[in-house]
Amino acid sequence: MGLQRNLAALAWALALGLAAPVSAAPAATYRNPLRVHLANGAPAQNCADPAVVRDARARTPTWYLYCTSDPVSKTERPLPGESGPWHFHMIAIYRSTDLVNWNYVGDAFADRPAGLAAPTSGLWAPEPEYMGGRYYLYFTVTDVADAHSPEAGCANDSAIGVAVADSPAGPWVPAAAPVVAPRRAGPGCDFHWTFDPKVVEDGGRKWIYYGSYGGGVFVQPLRADGLAAAGTPRKVGAAGRYEGAEVVRHGGWWYLFASTTDCCNGPLTGYAVYAGRARTPAGPFLDRLGQDLAAA
Repeated sequence: MGLQRNLAALAWALALGLAAPVSAAPAATYRNPLRVHLANGAPAQNCADPAVVRDARARTPTWYLYCTSDPVSKTERPLPGESGPWHFHMIAIYRSTDLVNWNYVGDAFADRPAGLAAPTSGLWAPEPEYMGGRYYLYFTVTDVADAHSPEAGCANDSAIGVAVADSPAGPWVPAAAPVVAPRRAGPGCDFHWTFDPKVVEDGGRKWIYYGSYGGGVFVQPLRADGLAAAGTPRKVGAAGRYEGAEVVRHGGWWYLFASTTDCCNGPLTGYAVYAGRARTPAGPFLDRLGQDLAAA
């Protein structure tokens, strides 16, 4: 989650650039940060892990933007039962017809999905997809309900959840069980980071990518209904090195983009984006030097 949470400008550029089809006609000019407005017209001050989907049914080209569960304005005070100084949005949703001006639509959820997420869990890195005539919203559950965890009482047993809707604005109905369950890294409450979902389709077959620095990035087939992983997971990004996988198809290749903090030698430090490509969504993804991104 580091790149998405700390380099919002880069994430905006990646999300918007990858989302816009060639036929779209966005505004001729724009200036960052983009104009994102709450319902009262005030500016939204935060949108971590932005992800965009185009409305497949709208006559006018229309896009929807989804953000990690977070406070989005210092002017919004906590609601009854919330802790902290500000109100948390449970995956804020915004709409645009030009990819520049965005207006608040609502939140994907009124609260954390009961029975899936623990009461204090984060809902991170939303991933919207349009598949089979319906919309799917995949998201990280940072702390699943004990019923879905191999170790009760843990706060870091992360998983991937999903909700389904007939419209990109919702209402979203969350699945009762995780798409990808928590994965043990060791005894007790030692779990891999099951973060940052990304879903693609290839010839009718669905694939889900997930993972982060803690354990690496993996790809796994999805069940036909998109509600659960199936088959054997395969590592496509080395542990301790990559997070925030984004996968696109272009020119007969599948390209995996992932962020890393291990980018530079000498005095230069910070995040960078690495890329590898493969002939199939399952990888292996090789960089321009022919090195496998899954190699340590």
